Amino acid sequence: MKRFRFIMLLLVVVLLVGCGSNGSVPQTGNDGVTEPVTLRYSVQQPVNSPAHESALRVKEMVEEQTDGEIMIDVYPAAQLGDWLQVYDELMMGSIDIANTSVPDTYNPQMAAGFLPYLAYDYEELRKVFAPDSFLVSTMDDIQAEHNVKFLGYFCDGFCGVASNKDVTNANVSNTDKGILMRVPGVDAWKFPFDRLGFRTSTIPYADVYASMQTGVVDGFTGTPPYIVYEGYRDVVDQYYVYNVVHESTQLLMSSQSWDKLTEEQQEILQSAFDEESAKSIDVSEKNDQEYIDKMKEAGMKVVEFTDQEMQALAEDVRTNVWAQLEDEYTPEFLNGLRQSIE
Repeated sequence: MKRFRFIMLLLVVVLLVGCGSNGSVPQTGNDGVTEPVTLRYSVQQPVNSPAHESALRVKEMVEEQTDGEIMIDVYPAAQLGDWLQVYDELMMGSIDIANTSVPDTYNPQMAAGFLPYLAYDYEELRKVFAPDSFLVSTMDDIQAEHNVKFLGYFCDGFCGVASNKDVTNANVSNTDKGILMRVPGVDAWKFPFDRLGFRTSTIPYADVYASMQTGVVDGFTGTPPYIVYEGYRDVVDQYYVYNVVHESTQLLMSSQSWDKLTEEQQEILQSAFDEESAKSIDVSEKNDQEYIDKMKEAGMKVVEFTDQEMQALAEDVRTNVWAQLEDEYTPEFLNGLRQSIE
């Protein structure tokens, strides 16, 4: 009996220590001094990327405005695991904050940030990703169902088409474009480019460079202009500014960690992320234009479309491709998005 009681006591102690090891409300020590909370912030993007720099700004803002009651340790380059693992750990509370892609296995609507022509320019994007928008409010509810606090979207740039061959009928949807291009292997990417008139292939992203060299494909999409310029300008000589999908990740926090903060601390944290979410749109817009200009200076052919042409392309995809995605996203959700854009 004594041995049993000892074992039970030991288990209780272990559980208490384990629960206290993660981010929690500031604890007051025996000397009456409040000890700081340390939150672990996972960033899937690499060191010195806009996302990493944003995380460092959040760290500075929060630590300063809470007078050191909250400290943030930033882990860039997926040091705490890939995006699937990080999301699971957010749900469990073993990671506190993350800038990450999210799986759509729990709810397809989680991936709505990648809907084709969710926005076709930055003016629309600011409306769609605004803190009080339909999408953000809905995402807040969806993430809460999975024990995760939604803090906002983080933007990285629009994706066009990089090619080493002329695209025909470039400004008209549902007409043959004359090239075979690589697209990410998911419906929300494949369907819109099929609709635009491209012949598509879903070869792995890691094979794109070699496939462009050898002529397996004529073009590709799935990366913002800065990646096209920095990584592929040796194998492409044309860029078409279609802006079909905007690359974005989500700013998330474990609900367990969030609920342990005071209301004032929550307001400070949310304000910091609101600021960074809005700033990410400004930064990605600036980066897109900067690297499109660099493409032109490097002698690449850059094809841009008029606002009227972009509206027509976007409306055609929203009408025909979104209808193909209704089983995943539901008509009600897609109608809500459409109304929020109009």
